[in-house]
Amino acid sequence: MKKILLLFVTLFTITLTNAQQAVGTEFTVGDFIYRVTGDGTTVTLLSKVTPETVISGAVVIPATISDGAFNYSISLIESAPFNDEAGITSIVVEGDTEIKFQAFRALTSLTTVDISAIATAKVGNSAFINCTALKTANVSNLTNAGTNMFKGCTALESVDLTNATVIGNNMFHNCISLTSIDAPAATFIDNLAFYLCANLTQINIPVVETIKTGAFNTTGITSLTLPASLVTIDETNYNMFKNITSLTSLTLLGETPLVLTYDSADGVNTIFEPELFNNVTLTVPEGAGAAYFAADVWKNFSTITEASSLSVDSKEQELGWSFYPNPTTDVVSIKNSKLVNAAITVYDLNGRALLSKTINSVESEVNISNLHSGIYLFNVTTDTGAFVKRIVKQ
Repeated sequence: MKKILLLFVTLFTITLTNAQQAVGTEFTVGDFIYRVTGDGTTVTLLSKVTPETVISGAVVIPATISDGAFNYSISLIESAPFNDEAGITSIVVEGDTEIKFQAFRALTSLTTVDISAIATAKVGNSAFINCTALKTANVSNLTNAGTNMFKGCTALESVDLTNATVIGNNMFHNCISLTSIDAPAATFIDNLAFYLCANLTQINIPVVETIKTGAFNTTGITSLTLPASLVTIDETNYNMFKNITSLTSLTLLGETPLVLTYDSADGVNTIFEPELFNNVTLTVPEGAGAAYFAADVWKNFSTITEASSLSVDSKEQELGWSFYPNPTTDVVSIKNSKLVNAAITVYDLNGRALLSKTINSVESEVNISNLHSGIYLFNVTTDTGAFVKRIVKQ
């Protein structure tokens, strides 16, 4: 009996070894060549079978691929396979797969992209650059939306950035069809992120902490709210609001003015163009007006108004909500006196979405006992309004 069992195990091991190809081995499936990588269980989608191979229509890149004997996870899509393929109309990536630099460059018939399965893997710079027909993109689980990702995608109308904490350098450069951006988890907006988005009128960035040079240069923004979480507008952030003739309202939720400096002794600051100081109403929390009137750069605005509703607590009370205890060690009790449905997402100060809950009753709870001690942001969205509540976990 022992000999029979040993023979079975030996045969099974030989079969498995033969089935799983050695690292570096290349094999072909359909129109593509794959290379075995890592520990031998993953592959890179390397290239087309021949340079003359034409890829068209709807392209689905699965999470795994088989060579006929073994299933490999596709861990990486190289830069070459899809560049300049004019016939591709849609892209779906089904696995948490890394995408290399310019992997889907200039696919001029591409209209939809779904890479929502990518959460931890990296999407390389300029991944979809100059896909001029692209209209919708779902990158909902991607946290770092990188440099030039959709640059030159002039038809892009909708993009899901639910979990993006970083909006990369020039990410939406010249996306002239975008009219609104909702980035509920974004904490960092890099240089020229929305440069030349001439029809972009609305941007929601409720937990942003840092905004870099020229982020909103030459957009169509009419009003903008900068949250209390914002701690850095880069001092070299020239042209941040350059060529925004439509801007009439700038709302700051922080009670203490951000420290801004003049670029020269003559009192010039290039974050704001001079005409904005006269054309834009600066709205600040109740009681903060005096501080803004005294602060460099902010004091240049001819109209600074106070609004009590900008206080987080006031907005919370206005909508009929209360959170207790705060600080807490485990459970946050929530009362909703107006009985409205709400979606609550809990973020850390790095903008990572940690948990979410839908509330449809007068009383509810959110358990944060598994979270480390620190400050967390409860982003509350209802049909009648939205606000962010800071909760301290001890």
